[in-house]
Amino acid sequence: MIITGNDKQEISQLQDYLATEFEMKDLGGLKYFLGIEVARSQQGIFLSQRKYVLDLLTDTGMLDCKPADTPIVQNHHLGEYPDQVPTNKERYQRLVGRLIYLKSTSGYFTFMGGNLVTWRSKKQNVVALSSAEAEFKGMTKGICELLWLRKLLTELGYKPTSTMNLFCDNKAAIAIAQNLVQHDRTKHVEVDRHFIKQKLEAKVFQFPFVKSEDQLADILTKAISSKALHNSLDQLGIGDIYAPT
Repeated sequence: MIITGNDKQEISQLQDYLATEFEMKDLGGLKYFLGIEVARSQQGIFLSQRKYVLDLLTDTGMLDCKPADTPIVQNHHLGEYPDQVPTNKERYQRLVGRLIYLKSTSGYFTFMGGNLVTWRSKKQNVVALSSAEAEFKGMTKGICELLWLRKLLTELGYKPTSTMNLFCDNKAAIAIAQNLVQHDRTKHVEVDRHFIKQKLEAKVFQFPFVKSEDQLADILTKAISSKALHNSLDQLGIGDIYAPT
């Protein structure tokens, strides 16, 4: 459990209360949680999954493999090889699950004050009938994340006062969210559409259009060039804190 706040006395009282109900131990400042390392410096707080990735490579016997520029080869086509030795099904499923937890059709980044605070990349639980619908489902998940962060900040005493921006590179998905007219092609996402429309009318969100080449979330959902990948990482403020200086 992570406890945060700006009142040390209240945090201490909460810890004392929880200790009366559960067997607990104070581990001090946050260093490692759910596969994410937390490092602090004068520049700020850095999050890293280095240990998680190294453990994953060790378990799969790939620790000595050469690094690649991008996680996925562009325009790669999967093939079937008759002479291929079957893999262990349970081991394969376990590995895929771990990869999904680390890196997927819906993906988004959330910024607060210009800083990357949350991100997600996850396979959608329904089959999208079009790219617009896939983008639309991703928008819905992004909005839910923003609403959660808005509520969390409000509880911490920092209620957002300005309209939040959700950048999307699909004009059709934006049109679906803003158009009150129902269409046959969107009837199976009507619940999401009305939810988004309600938040738009309340001016909680707005949907600025962003060019595909400037869409940072693409690195979570598809294979892109090495140049685009590293440009996105720079804009996201993602760096290797363990790299030699």
